[in-house]
Amino acid sequence: AVQLFSTSDVINRFVINEFGLSTKIIPFGVDTKFFKPINQKKIKPIVIGIIKSIEPHNGIEFLIDAFNILIKKKINNIKLNIVGTGSIENRLRKMVKASKLEDKVNFFGHVPHNKILPHYQNLSIFVCPSLRESFGVSVIEASASGLPVIANNVGGLKEVVQHKKTGYLLDTTNPEKLAEYLEKLISDDNLRFNLGQNGRDFVKQKFNWNANVKKMLTTYKDIV
Repeated sequence: AVQLFSTSDVINRFVINEFGLSTKIIPFGVDTKFFKPINQKKIKPIVIGIIKSIEPHNGIEFLIDAFNILIKKKINNIKLNIVGTGSIENRLRKMVKASKLEDKVNFFGHVPHNKILPHYQNLSIFVCPSLRESFGVSVIEASASGLPVIANNVGGLKEVVQHKKTGYLLDTTNPEKLAEYLEKLISDDNLRFNLGQNGRDFVKQKFNWNANVKKMLTTYKDIV
């Protein structure tokens, strides 16, 4: 017997449409004992962040544009952390310099996965402006770490963010819109904490590593 697996509804639909085959959807899981918040009530400064490769399809320039809009509005208690490296890193560094944001935007380069936790725990808000995404592992790691998430309303991201409950889904290629939602979270501490807590609950319930491994093993046993 052959059993195909996929991690999201988006991939399942693609396989059905392209090949006429259906898959069993078992999402990626995260270890919520490892990914957890340390400082739930962190107020200032507000640290906005992304943990992604610095490639064109991850839309990081839109986040820098939105951040620049906030700074121009004299919202000063904020920083932006970019964790990752990639082919357009120099372009983005130049962009940051041109907007005179060097003292507000931190590039951390590549961080190995076993050292990534403190980078989530240092954040107040996680942003995923990817132009395409089949799933969004960094989003569920961020939610497990108690962070509210703003993500582009595309692909698998629609399955890992519950709009207005664990964060917001919107067109993040529109920097004004992205800035508006960031400002909403920056200005309301309780909203940030509540969405972050909802996100952690959502991950525990749907993307729990142990539960998903068990589902996989059960399916293998059924086939054998």
